This record gives sequence, C-alpha cells and structure tokens, in this order.
Amino acid sequence: MATGKYSRVDGKKSSSYGLTITIVLIVSLCLVGTWMFTSSWSASDDSAGYSSTDTAKDVDSVTKNVAEEKKEENEAVTENNQVKTDPEESSGEKTETVEDRKENDDSSEDEEKEKIVKEVESESEEAKEKVVKEVESESDEAKEKEKTQLEESTEENKSEDGNNGTEENASETEESTEKSNKEVFPAGDQAEITKETSTKDGSWSTQLVESQNEKKAQESSVPKDQQSGYEWKTCNVTAGPDYIPCLDNLQVIKRLQSTMHYEHRERHCPEESPRCLVSLPDGYKRSIKWPNSREKIWYNNVPHTKLAAIKGHQNWVKMSGEHLTFPGGGTQFVNGALHYIDFIQESYPAIAWGNRTRVILDVGCGVASFGGFLFERDVLALSFAPKDEHEAQVQFALERGIPAMLNVMGTKRLPFPGSVFDLIHCARCRVPWHIEGGKLLLELNRALRPGGFFVWSATPVYRKNEEDSGIWKAMSELTKAMCWKLVTIKKDKLNEVGAAIYQKPTTNECYNKRPQNDPPPCKDSDDQNAAWNVPLEACMHKVTEDSSKRGASWPNMWPERLETAPEWLDSQEGVYGKPAPEDFAADQEKWKTVVAKVPWHIEGGKLLLELNRALRPGGFFVWSATPVYRKNEEDSGIWKAMSELTKAMCWKLVTIKKDKLNEVGAAIYQKPTTNECYNKRPQNDPPPCKDSDDQNAAWNVPLEACMHKVTEDSSKRGASWPNMWPERLETAPEWLDSQEGVYGKPAPEDFAADQEKWKTVVAKSYIDGMGIDWSNVRNVMDMRAVYGGFAAALKDRKLWVMNVVPVDAPDTLPIIYERGLFGIYHDWCESFNTYPRTYDLLHADHLFSTLRKRCKLESVMAEVDRILRPEGTFIIRDDMETIGEVEKMVKSMKWEVKTTQSKDNEGLLSIKKSWWRPTQTETIKSAIA
Repeated sequence: MATGKYSRVDGKKSSSYGLTITIVLIVSLCLVGTWMFTSSWSASDDSAGYSSTDTAKDVDSVTKNVAEEKKEENEAVTENNQVKTDPEESSGEKTETVEDRKENDDSSEDEEKEKIVKEVESESEEAKEKVVKEVESESDEAKEKEKTQLEESTEENKSEDGNNGTEENASETEESTEKSNKEVFPAGDQAEITKETSTKDGSWSTQLVESQNEKKAQESSVPKDQQSGYEWKTCNVTAGPDYIPCLDNLQVIKRLQSTMHYEHRERHCPEESPRCLVSLPDGYKRSIKWPNSREKIWYNNVPHTKLAAIKGHQNWVKMSGEHLTFPGGGTQFVNGALHYIDFIQESYPAIAWGNRTRVILDVGCGVASFGGFLFERDVLALSFAPKDEHEAQVQFALERGIPAMLNVMGTKRLPFPGSVFDLIHCARCRVPWHIEGGKLLLELNRALRPGGFFVWSATPVYRKNEEDSGIWKAMSELTKAMCWKLVTIKKDKLNEVGAAIYQKPTTNECYNKRPQNDPPPCKDSDDQNAAWNVPLEACMHKVTEDSSKRGASWPNMWPERLETAPEWLDSQEGVYGKPAPEDFAADQEKWKTVVAKVPWHIEGGKLLLELNRALRPGGFFVWSATPVYRKNEEDSGIWKAMSELTKAMCWKLVTIKKDKLNEVGAAIYQKPTTNECYNKRPQNDPPPCKDSDDQNAAWNVPLEACMHKVTEDSSKRGASWPNMWPERLETAPEWLDSQEGVYGKPAPEDFAADQEKWKTVVAKSYIDGMGIDWSNVRNVMDMRAVYGGFAAALKDRKLWVMNVVPVDAPDTLPIIYERGLFGIYHDWCESFNTYPRTYDLLHADHLFSTLRKRCKLESVMAEVDRILRPEGTFIIRDDMETIGEVEKMVKSMKWEVKTTQSKDNEGLLSIKKSWWRPTQTETIKSAIA
C-alpha cells in the first residue's frame, strides 16, 4: 500500500504532528494580518490580477483549507460529488467596494485571529491530519520541481480567495464581483457552466458508447491501433531544407576522380538511407493553389534569388515583394511560352499538340514555363534539369505545380523506357549533343518514339558565328547518320530565335542503307528498356518493325489512346493473369469506378444508404455524374440501377437539369419526411435497419445495407426542419426542451448559457486580449466543441471552424449541425485525418484533463504540433495541473506563451507555435515504405 510521506498506516498520529499544527497556525495568523493590511488598498476592476504577469508570485495559502473546511463539510454535494456553492462565492475573485473596505477596517485583528484559532481547534483529528498532509505534500513537490508561471499565478489567486471574508462580504460585493469576472477574466467563470469538473453527459450518450454498442450489436469488432510515441529529429546537413540524400552525398562527390561528364550531378546514394526530418525554410507557407501558382509562389517556400538576378531580364523569374513571379518567359521565349508553343505548332502542323503529341520530355527545362503552359494545349510535359548552379530551377517548377524532376545528361541512361516520348524539346539547354560520338543525342533517340520529333531551339540553328556554325555542321552530320529527318527550320521573329525540328524514322530502311555504321548499332543483347543505372554507350537502337511489339506503330490520337489497349498487348499475358487486353480493360473499369464514380448502386446500395443515414429528412441529394446526362451503355445501366434503388429508398426525383455552359447535368433527389412510403413498399428491399440500430453511432462502425426510418416523434431530433439561417445559429432546437444539458441545467438553459459564455469570452478576451492577428486566421478547429458556442461566436469573422466532438464526450454533434455548423467525431488519443500544417488556430476547452486519463499528453501535443501551422495559435483552457503540464511541454518545444490567465484552479494559455525543429532523430518504422 502506497502512503504519503510521514503518514502512518496504523492510524496513529505522527510524532511531529503537534509541531506541524503550530506552524500552520502561525502561518495562518501571518497571512490574515497581511490580508488586513492589503485590504485597505483600492483595486479597480481593470487591475484585478489574473494574468500571471500581473500577480505576485507566492505559494498556496492553507488558510482557506483550515478556515473553510468545516463549512464545506456541511454544504450540499452535487451528483458528481462537487460542492455546489453560489456562483459568485465560488468565483474566488477578490473585488472590494468602498463599503467592504470600511467594514474590514472596523474589524479588529484580534477578532480575526481568535476566529481562525477556534475553527482550527474545533476540527476533527482526521481533518487536521488531512491539512498536515497537504502542507507537507506541497512542500515536497516544491522541492522536486520548478513551478510554472501559471502555477505561481494561481497560487497567488488562491491565497487571495482564502482571505476573501465572510458570506456577508460576498453578498455585499456580488455586483462588483460579477463585473470583474466578465471584464478581467472573460473566460466565463461567472456561471456554473464553466465548472468543467461538474460536467455530465446530460441526456446524451457518448459517441464511444454509441459506436461500441452498435458494433457489438453487429457482432463486429474493430481492433484498436496500438499507439506509440516517437521523438523526431531534424537533419543537420549543409543543404539545409533543400537536402536530397542521393544528390548531396558530399563525401562521395569529393572523392570523384572526374566531373567532366557531370558525375557530380548524378546520383550517389549514402550506404544507409537517412532517417531524419528535413527542416523547413524560414517563413515557409502553404503553397499557392493552381492555377495561380503557375504565375507566382511564396518566396519563403523556395528562398533563392540567383535565377531572378541572372535570368530576370529573360522573364524566367522575378522578385515581387513576398512572391517570386513567373512571367512565362524563357531564354528562347522572352515574350511568353504560349507564343513560342504556337510558333512550334505553326512551324510543323503535324506535331498537333494535344492530339498526335501528348507526352513530351523537356530537357534542361529552366523553371518549366514551357511545360506549365502546355497544359492549355492538353499536353503533358515532364521537365528535367540538374541540381546545378541554376539554383533551384526544378524546385521552382514543382512549387508552381508543374511536373519536373532532377536529372542530368551525364554518364547514365535517363530513367525512362525506350521509345516512349512523342516529342523531346531542348530550348538552349546547353547539352553538347554532338561530342563523343553523339552519345547524349543517341540517348534521346532511345527514349524517342519512332516517328517522334526532336525540337532543337538553340543558337547554332540561327546564328552564323564560328562556334555556332561548327556545332551546326557537327549536328547535321550526326542527325543524318542517325537517319533523323530535318523536317523544317523556322525563325520566330518576335523572340528573334529559331528552331530546327527533326523526326525519328519509323522503319530501319535508312539504317540498313548507311554506307558506314557510325554511330554503330547497339548489340542485339542490348535491352533499350533497361534504364536504371545503366551506363551510356555511343550506339544506336534500331526501330522495332514487328507489329506485335511495342514501338512498331504510333498510338491512337489523344484522348482515345488513354482508354484503348495497345495492339501489341494482344498476345501477352497481363499482370493479373488474364490476357493483357482483358487485364487492361478490367483495370481501367476498376479505377474508373473507384476514382471517378462512387458505385452507389452496388452491394444493395450500401453506400447510398449511408448517405441516407446522414441526410436530414426533407434534405436533398444532388448527383452530377455522367449517368445523368450520357446515354452510352455503361452510363445507361448505372442510371437504371440508381433509379430503381432511389425509388426503393422512397427518395423523390424532384428534377433533372442540364448545364449547357459546362455541358453536364444534375439529378436532384429529396429524402421523405415521413415513413408513409417506407411502410407501403411491396418489398422490404433495402431492408429496414434493426430497432436496436443507433443511427447516431458513427465511430468505426461497419457499414450495413439497411435503411433507417424517418423520426416522426416531434420530441426527437429529425422530426422537423431547423429554423432558417441565421436564426438557427442562436436558437436551441425544440427537441432539446425535455432533456438535461451537459452542465446539469435543462438543455435549453444550458444551450443559452453556453452561447452567452462564448460570446463574452470571444468578444472580450480572444479577439483583442491575446495578441492574435485574426487577419491571418482562416482554418480553425475547436478540439472539444460542446454545443458549438465557440464557433457560433466567430460567425462574423472570415474563417471556418471544424467542430470536433470527442468520442468519449457527450454526443452533442447533432446539435452543432442543427445550428448550421459542421463537425466530426474523433478520438484524440489517435491522429486526426488531415495533412500537416492544416490549421491556423486550435482551441481546446477542458479537453486535455480528460485525455490524460486515457492517453499520453505528449502524444496529443505532438499531434497538435503536426496539424497546427507555424506561427499558428493554440488556446487551451483547463485545470491548473493540466495547464502547468502543457505549459512545460510547449516551452520545451520553443513555443511562445503569449497570454496566461488563472483563477479558481482554472487556467488559460494562448500559445504561438514556433518554427523550431528538433536536432536529433528517431525513426518511425511503420512510416517507412
């Protein structure tokens, strides 16, 4: 049996008991004297100190425990064993009027001392022992750990509370106390509703209980993932936030014997893959969305200016305040990529962007504006360039949302199969195609499809100086020996450049007639599809002429080629064991169904029935999909199945309309408001759900192909439509009338009190009192929403709130939806389904003290760190023990505590997340592919 320090298990008193009581009495008398002295000072409401920066730092006084313990024993106890006191008395706030001070002056110090001594002497032996243990325990704890600023502030407030006078004083100061509660600590402690320790489930079960019961009813169980906490570390590397392990292996690069062929730009992977987190650039922000990102990105996300300095005059990239902007230019198309793209099309119309030519490779891409604007021509361009002195060019492309990769024309093959690109483009890419037997151009020949084009826009095409003329002559000889046909040379007068367009042959006739085998043909054993770490050779792969093999013929035109199996698959076996064409078709239909169309009609309509469960009676389902407006065999079949299913579900098809502008259509269905249709169905298909099925149970509950009936009892949720917006936001639903609320009052009163509380808190504390720049707040989460009062109080702000109802909390999520807000269930002992750095502000009201009973707070704080954006705000309200623990954790994470408030063992923190990342590492094995 574990016992406290100095306690005895035999029930007898410690030998030091008398001495300890004497000390307690002396301390009590000293504190009473101090209180009487300080009570003569006036304190305005505005200066009452509940911020840890405004209060004196002192230890808890035991006077309150000694003087009031007997009184507390005689008070009524609530259902949750909480002492039910007057809200104004329990506020614990010291606020005195002139009359209060006058009355206190009239009281003699001797009378106060005598009162305290008598009350102490009248205590039972058990109560005295309790006081001794508390004093000694607090003393030991003070020795063992440093107190947080909030703990010290709270102890000062408690000391004031313990000497706040008699009930008579409390009655006389009721008005001023209420005023101070609202103005100084507008956290809403002026009502019992804020006493979270007395929170009950009210009339609502928890989502956890509902869902567990439903899963038991279905005789199904979902194993709970085992959670483990890990401490991540950050990569400490020269490249910092741009670290690429296989390109930044500096130890290997330093030992290279030659860099003539760009060996230092090729891959050199470390023997063991790193297990660290790459740091973020300072000032990193969420990427700008496409298509705006094509024109501009955040400078801080890719903080490199070299290209802007040396290529800005060519309209590659420019600095513009906090953005890097991309005018769409390039070395060969200063006046914009679209004009240049059209120039190529006009130079040789057979290229046919977005029809014959769909997939292209852009070599030495710069910032990839060429590929970025080809999207408008329905062309998919993969751009590549090395990680070289053209600082961050590929990183710019990726940040813009343009397909790009790091690679180099060096000593190894490009990582692509043979004969796959319709066109390869080089605009002043500075690759020496003609040297060393044309090794690099022969690599393009391998990757280029027979009949494909090579567009070369470079100075040797249109300049006549000695160097360029020499290169042109060498390229002419090389391309002729490779049997490439020069189909055209054109000049772009606007950009004052030119382009030569070559076409690869579709047969081997030319190869076989060459007077010299130079470049030589590759060996018969050479597999042109082998590309991973294969050294380059100066040999030429012949064209495939066997119609049963890939490359012998050009694919269908785009977009037909997307959904048509190539003819050369006919004689092959597919990946899934069927003949390849069947495999191809089955795979295509599978993913069309999975990605593009939710199969509402299959498996008894299980998925549509889940929507029926979530949809309010009288609500609408808008279905805009191809089966609504296309009449091919597949879509017609789906439409027929959906029509039968929705009819069986008693959904009414209220209209079908076509959108001529977008060339689509939509069918709109309405869910019934009564069970009349359900009861008249000739067949119970889909079958009704069992009476024991709780349609509100939603946490990890398996789907079933059954239909929930409509609620027709007016006293229950769902029987009537809510009030119109915005009235519904502030009006308690009628079906709450007969229920008990979360805080113990009738539900409508609970609802109203919660609403007024959060109006006050948000208006008087959160908006102006915490130093939050609300113009930077867009995505907000209330981690423990009860009635949604916090979100409702923010309705006039240009932001949105994700209301989360924990699965072990009263299931009030239906009320939140009834108000015109939205939310979700979640278990905060697990990770939330969102990307890192999603929210600008997180709000947790008395959540953590509940969670600490089930899971580690360190893990929860790690999740808070994951989903909160750098410089985002975290507001937590809880008991002081929990607040102290969280405060220590956030300080260890280098977060900035912006605001602290405390009173009556209740505290508040407003914290700003930092950009700090740890310097050590630890691997999460489950996250490694």
